[in-house]
Amino acid sequence: MFIKYNNLSQEDAHEFDICIIGAGAIGLSMALYLEDTTDLTVAVLDSGSLKSEESRADEVHNTGDISSGLAGSRAYGFGGSTTIWGGQALQFNDLDFSDRLWIENSKWPINPIDISPYYCAAEKIIGVDSVDFDTNICTSDITPTDLNTYREHDIGLSYSKFSPTPNFHDKYRSRIENSKRIFCYLDARIEFNQHETTKQITNVRIKSNCCDTFELIASDFVIACGGIDSPTILLSSNINGLNKLPIGRYYNDHIGIYGARLIPQDISKFRALFATRIKNGVKCVPKLALSEESQTTHQLGNINANIEAEASPNDPLSLMREVYSELRSLHLNARTARKIFELFKHPKDLIMAGYELLIKRRIFLPADGTFFLIANIESIPMYDSFIKAPKENPQAKSAPIHINWLTSNQTKTTAAHFYTAIKDSLEKNGVAKVILKQSIYETNDDWLDSCYGLYHHMSATKMSDSPKNGVVDKNCKVHTIPNLFIAGTSVLPTGSASNPTFTALALALRLCDHLKNKKS
Repeated sequence: MFIKYNNLSQEDAHEFDICIIGAGAIGLSMALYLEDTTDLTVAVLDSGSLKSEESRADEVHNTGDISSGLAGSRAYGFGGSTTIWGGQALQFNDLDFSDRLWIENSKWPINPIDISPYYCAAEKIIGVDSVDFDTNICTSDITPTDLNTYREHDIGLSYSKFSPTPNFHDKYRSRIENSKRIFCYLDARIEFNQHETTKQITNVRIKSNCCDTFELIASDFVIACGGIDSPTILLSSNINGLNKLPIGRYYNDHIGIYGARLIPQDISKFRALFATRIKNGVKCVPKLALSEESQTTHQLGNINANIEAEASPNDPLSLMREVYSELRSLHLNARTARKIFELFKHPKDLIMAGYELLIKRRIFLPADGTFFLIANIESIPMYDSFIKAPKENPQAKSAPIHINWLTSNQTKTTAAHFYTAIKDSLEKNGVAKVILKQSIYETNDDWLDSCYGLYHHMSATKMSDSPKNGVVDKNCKVHTIPNLFIAGTSVLPTGSASNPTFTALALALRLCDHLKNKKS
């Protein structure tokens, strides 16, 4: 239920089993999972309102090698950034969880087997549980022989799945509203109270525009405010025992780059490899990736890539995308009718698009299209990469957060090896001519001018075996505080090349089971 502050007083009951700070993807998923699997009472707090508010460009001061932006990537309030994200899900590889001796600070305190069962639960929450990640999505298009040929060039294939209902505000609002064991406090600015001897968090003091300050008591507290706000809340808090932890350190993001232009040579092979599939209403985007064997042999980081089609506003591909989107969302108007009329001027493309979608269950790629291969590159966590909180309360969203994100030469080496392997593989198999971006091979740092951050804020409260090397332990508990936990992308020791929220969500559900076991 949503708590209304009118006439609320300290005499009202504000005592719960678990208090979760943050009403975004991680916080809401944890609350829903706990409601489904336990009889615990859960409070969810968020400084935003029921209506989400997007972050602004002036909320960050960037130094370092690449800007790691906030505007357009974060939203405050109920549903958090799910109100603006795409809902992409692709799990990390087994190698990502290993202690890669050639990658600085890459050790995880857990194994793939510790998290793998929770990926299934995460799929159900975001709504993509009916589709596999692996290549059986495309068995009718690509033969095992084709795949083995690509693998000979160090290239693997997997699929990112996109939720058809990614907005948690719309998806779960009524369920939270009608819940008897989830209590959602919005417009809640908080301050932690702590036991002087045990260091336990005893309660949080809540101040809202609508009421006087009151205290909320819980047995365990979870900060789930995203890769930026979770560390800044800790950095700006009054909690004793945090000063020796590397809070804000090891910050990283994924690096994006348009590394190559692709010119289709065999359009049938090109579509079979690169076309987005539609399975049971779920959009599945193919990703070419550097194989785990190649990463190990050549001591590289992780990287994957997918194509992006460049289209002018009135070409058939753009019109098809716009009409498809408007038909799905039922946002139909006179402009939609004009676009449909314009499409009929291109009957060949229209027929092919219909065939691809209805028969092949994939999105049409025109033979004369302009295509780019854009990469997600793993960034190496480095101690001198950091977040610094504003001096003011970070929940006030007033002063800018300072981000100093540094990159490693291993990143450039990884990109150069990957794109070379892509060129060799696609051209040998007659799929496409590959024109590489030469800046990838430059010996200086000018190549960074072609790079950009992907808004995947990670690792500033990273998981570790020791408080010397991280902020939380293998169960996401803050090393020095008995009942304070962090959930979200900030706990990831490394970021793989996949969108991190899905793996962070699986870790958060694992944390739910840990909290449940604490109570039993």
